[in-house]
Formats: sequence, structure tokens, C-alpha cells
Amino acid sequence: KLQSVALFMDKQRYNEAREILLSLEEFPYLAEDVSFMLAVLAYDSNKDVPEAIERLQDISPESPARSQALHLRTLLLLRNGDHMRAAEAAESLRDEFPDIKDNWMLLAEVNNLAKRYAEAEIAVREALELWPGDTGLLYTLGTSLGFQEKFSEAVSAMEAILENEPDNAMALNYAGYTLADQNRELERALEMISRANELEPESFHVLDSLAWVHYRLG
Repeated sequence: KLQSVALFMDKQRYNEAREILLSLEEFPYLAEDVSFMLAVLAYDSNKDVPEAIERLQDISPESPARSQALHLRTLLLLRNGDHMRAAEAAESLRDEFPDIKDNWMLLAEVNNLAKRYAEAEIAVREALELWPGDTGLLYTLGTSLGFQEKFSEAVSAMEAILENEPDNAMALNYAGYTLADQNRELERALEMISRANELEPESFHVLDSLAWVHYRLG
């Protein structure tokens, strides 16, 4: 029956899926599986974020669906604009499943959205001790530092990426824009952003940076 629910949801036949799930609520050993699938169903069918979040509260730490539940809860709280609770959910996810790099990344990114920039920096620095030199973590570190106006350190984080990936357009653009915004090393900033523009000519973010550095250069 649970497999049939997944098939119905895949075909967007939400009424049939809900009917089966509700019929399974009488079986205690399926309670957490049913709660998780009802949460997914609530969001997929009606974009009912509050119901989905409430359903996910029933997933215990011992459940095989715990990791997925905390991850989904974090994303739903973000979508609901509740950044602080999303940060708490992301922290629980990281604490319970510390061996998964993406959980550290999510915690840092959610903290950035919650304007808890120092907490984001701490999380990503701790993650870099486990995964030294990881590109995604270094980029998130750079953005966290930038939000804290630690601009030299932010550029250094991007330069650490570029040592191994000289054609990383995101790092080139971020470092170049930061230099231009600080009105320093403008020729180097132009070189970085121009290269990013060659790599991603359709990116409006890079185009904006290119305009900005030209403006700075007069």
C-alpha cells in the first residue's frame, strides 16, 4: 500500500494517495512512514506548509525517515519565512547526521538567510576541518565573511577555490565584484569578472559585476 501511495503521488493522483495513507493510520508500526508521506502530500498537493511541518514533528530520532524529515522541515520553514526555526531544524539535522557534508552546508546557508552570519561562519569552518578545501564549503565561507563585511577574508576564501579551480565562474565573479565594491585592485577585478563573463555569458549576476567594475574604472 505504501508503494502504491508513491505511485499515485508520482502521477499527481493525490486524493487516492491520501485515502490510502489515512487508511494506514490504524497501524502503529507504520505511523512515522505515514506521517512523512502525509507531510510530502500536504505540500505537493496543496502547498500546505503548516500541515506539512506539523506532520513532520511526529518523526522520531529513531525513524529511518528522520534525516529526510529534518531536511524537508528545514526547507519548508524557509519557504514559510521562519528562518530562525529553520536554522534550529538545520542544526538538529547536522548534529544527528554529522557525517553528511550537505547537512553542514545547509546549516551554514540557513544561518546566512537568518542573518546569523557568525554562526554560519563557525559551522562552515568546522565543516572544512572535516572536508578541507571543499569548493562548496569555501564558497559558503566566503559569502558568510562577506555578509560580516570581512571583505579581505571573503576574497581569500574565493582565491582558495581558484587555486584548484581557476575557471570557477562563481568564485571569479564574487572575488571580482568584492574588489570592485571596495574600489581596490580594479584591474585585477576586471580580469576576474571578464573571465567569469566568458565562462557564463548568460549570467545577469556576472553582467552586473562587469558593469560595476567598468563604472569604478571610470
